[in-house]
Amino acid sequence: MRRRKELRTWACNELRAVLNDLQARRSELKQLVSTTTGDVKKEEQANKQRAKRLEDLRTLSTSASLLPKTRGRTPSKTSTQQQRARLTMALARNQVLQETQRERKAFVKARTEAIFDVRRQVRELNDQRGTIDKAFGDIQEEAANLKRVHTPRPDWSDLHDATVVTTAVDRADPTARMRMGANRSKLTGAKGDVDEDRASEQRLMQILSTNSSTVAKVSAMAAELARIRSRDHAGDTILVEQKKLKNLHKEIARLMQQLEAVKAQSAA
Repeated sequence: MRRRKELRTWACNELRAVLNDLQARRSELKQLVSTTTGDVKKEEQANKQRAKRLEDLRTLSTSASLLPKTRGRTPSKTSTQQQRARLTMALARNQVLQETQRERKAFVKARTEAIFDVRRQVRELNDQRGTIDKAFGDIQEEAANLKRVHTPRPDWSDLHDATVVTTAVDRADPTARMRMGANRSKLTGAKGDVDEDRASEQRLMQILSTNSSTVAKVSAMAAELARIRSRDHAGDTILVEQKKLKNLHKEIARLMQQLEAVKAQSAA
């Protein structure tokens, strides 16, 4: 499970890196769109100005060609040649301007296609970003579930063992139970016991009111209850341990007798 958690962490880091790259690419594309749009607007403005100048030239050429002839006087040959020369220059300039306009239109068309291509890439990046955000959210949720699953759990058996204080008395025989009662009466009843009990209660309430984890609270409560049990039931513990030791001695003696019997049978 630790390996899975490490792999999930690595995947989250990889997704963060990819997401950062996509965001950087998106910013670059936005900047490119802005620059291209500005260039296109400038080209359109220049084309409008050129078209206006071309239209003015056309108007002047048409007006010059449609001027009425002067009555009573025949225009000279030199004047006619000059008009033809001006008309030829105007037509040549008109042709050049038309070619320039066609080139500019092609340029504007290419830039417009580039803008739409960049916008398409931005949409694709946004779609990829949405997919990555969803995958990132799923991985974060799974990591949170793994963290909850692997959170240390308190050992309730320690707390249960610390609260069991009468088990030793219940296992003893009636005679030992009477001696335990006498010893307990000697151990309790002192003036300082009431203050000690209040202090113990305050310590327990302080443990419960802290912001520590459940594991730390259970461990602290088990230690405090064990200390209280050792103080109030020391006689029970000592007598029970003595009884256990006595039973162990009896068991050892019985085993030694059995061993001697086995040795005697082997010698025979």
